[in-house]
Amino acid sequence: MLTAVSVVLCLTVLWRALRSPKAGATAYLAAILVAPVMPIGSGLRIELPLALLLLLLAAYRRSIAGERLSLPLAGFWLGIWCVASLLSACVSLLSGATGHIAWIAVYGNVRALIVVLVFFNVRWEEDDLFRLMRWFVYSALPLGLLSVGQAANSDLARTITSSAYSSASRMAYDMQVASSLLGYQMRAQAVFENVSYAGLYFLLVITTGLVLLIGGWRPLTVRQKRMVSVSLVGALAGGFATISATFMGGLVVVAALLFWQVGRGRRWALARSLTIAAVVVAVGIMALFQRPELATFQKTISYFFFVKLLTSHGLTQRYDADAGMTADMSRAVERSPILGVGMLDKEGVLV
Repeated sequence: MLTAVSVVLCLTVLWRALRSPKAGATAYLAAILVAPVMPIGSGLRIELPLALLLLLLAAYRRSIAGERLSLPLAGFWLGIWCVASLLSACVSLLSGATGHIAWIAVYGNVRALIVVLVFFNVRWEEDDLFRLMRWFVYSALPLGLLSVGQAANSDLARTITSSAYSSASRMAYDMQVASSLLGYQMRAQAVFENVSYAGLYFLLVITTGLVLLIGGWRPLTVRQKRMVSVSLVGALAGGFATISATFMGGLVVVAALLFWQVGRGRRWALARSLTIAAVVVAVGIMALFQRPELATFQKTISYFFFVKLLTSHGLTQRYDADAGMTADMSRAVERSPILGVGMLDKEGVLV
């Protein structure tokens, strides 16, 4: 069933791209947000085959017009990086490294270059970019609602996530379920299969929404301002539901940049607003800690703030030389500091 849904979405995007490259690229962005994981192998996401198909279609359109695909400078350096990583893997294998080249990882990185090519060869106008930014912010409403449902461990959100947005190759959701059985709060991951990715998405939505509201680039209508404001609330709710250091730390950086960018006359008003917001959040958390029925939430928040953030446990968990998440990467860098190991599945890292 999920494969059929993804195939229909894929065909819809291609049909839109056949009619208009601009419409196809826009539909591609929407599809990768809502498309379920296809249960093929360890789980296949729709953007993997779709990006290549869109590139072939763009090349065909250009060839008919007697033109070639254009590549921006950033795309050129991205291509150099992909080739260098692949060559590094080949050198590592010839030097006696174990394992083999992880071709799906190779394509996953090349896909970024493909997306750059597809979007750079579409003739965008300022109105198109303005519309894309608005709808990107609006997307936080359904995804924020799903995230809140995931954090609340609702039956509907759990069913949607486990069936459509959790592949066998990523264990983040299974880990969340296992932690909930130990008495910890479920952390939202929206449709991204990872808490940090979800936190980064909501952070980007908040940044984009603030640019639209106060950046002064293009005036918004009253209706658009309301929609952006409501979407920002959804992004904040979804971001807090991730209980992610990526989101929390990024939010502080966004607030600091916002304070720096506004004019001096508005800084005190902004400082007051941020202070009030921080106090409201702190009081809200303290009030929640007084409710015995929210023991699971209290346990998770206590661990996150008082163990991970206010002590060195969070850094140790990631960067400890022997048992940290980056231990394999550190050892790989020590063994090959110049060429790295490239895209080898055995190493478990891409250096």
